[in-house]
Amino acid sequence: MSQYKIILDSNDTNCYMGSQFNAKYYVNTTDMLSNPLDENKKYSVVVNLRSIANYSSVNDLNQQEVYVVNISFNKPADIYRYSQSKNNYSCLVGFEYDYGTYKSLTTGFDIDYSTKALMSIKQGDNAPFTIPNLKSINTIDLTFIKTSNDTILTVTDETKSRYVCILTLTEIE
Repeated sequence: MSQYKIILDSNDTNCYMGSQFNAKYYVNTTDMLSNPLDENKKYSVVVNLRSIANYSSVNDLNQQEVYVVNISFNKPADIYRYSQSKNNYSCLVGFEYDYGTYKSLTTGFDIDYSTKALMSIKQGDNAPFTIPNLKSINTIDLTFIKTSNDTILTVTDETKSRYVCILTLTEIE
């Protein structure tokens, strides 16, 4: 059984076009295949994503919002969500918190506090989806949507909210 990983890294601005939250990543699935016959096989896709942690006042991410990321392989989808594009898979984006401790200047005691939030997609939050084959995949589009108004996420300074998205493709026998 074949398994492949595709890493989409918003830190490398040369590998995508557009903004990091409405990005078209360039990929060549033919180059990654260890066996050319794997291109015709069906795959289960698991999505993991993690952004850098930062204060919400710095990275413009509203933790009260619900975000989804739409992933388009430019192929028919087994999930349909009416949004910016019609052929896509959607994953719920959650937040994790980077807790810290500091010594209070007034009391001299250690105080725990929530410092920074980061976006994440975890396997337990989203079920794998199926892609029919790997033929003719030249781009993968990632579009982050605010579900409250169905608009594409935008931030003031993209360097403060970079992410890495890992797509794990496992052959379905």
